[in-house]
Amino acid sequence: GRTRLARNILQEVVRRWYGQLELIVSTAGKLVEYSKACSKALVEGDIEQVGQIMHMYWQAKKIMAHGSEPSVVAHFLAYLSPYIYGGTMAGAGGGGFMYVMMKEPDTGKEIVERIIRDTEEATGFEVYDASLDPTGLCVQVVD
Repeated sequence: GRTRLARNILQEVVRRWYGQLELIVSTAGKLVEYSKACSKALVEGDIEQVGQIMHMYWQAKKIMAHGSEPSVVAHFLAYLSPYIYGGTMAGAGGGGFMYVMMKEPDTGKEIVERIIRDTEEATGFEVYDASLDPTGLCVQVVD
């Protein structure tokens, strides 16, 4: 990541929040709504809905932190749009961690690696496979 950029972005978000700008206050409320809706969609196993909410969440985060989307992320999301239900970034932007919900999970890594090879800005990017466990976390207490 680029620490200086992330710090500047966060300072701007805090400044706008304390100014109680209507756009920022309403967008913060949307972020909460999207988080709850995403949790519900995950419980219901609706992966397409999860991806759509991820997309809406990312749009709202960009409103909160104007300028937080690196150009390479915009490029990736545009290129991936036919292959994903949605995507977002974790953190304050400026070089964090992008994650997407693939429509066809088995082809995801291959598609993303092709984009990395074809994108000069993507030097040093890494691809991680991840999946959702349909049963979730099971805890067993043994005496």
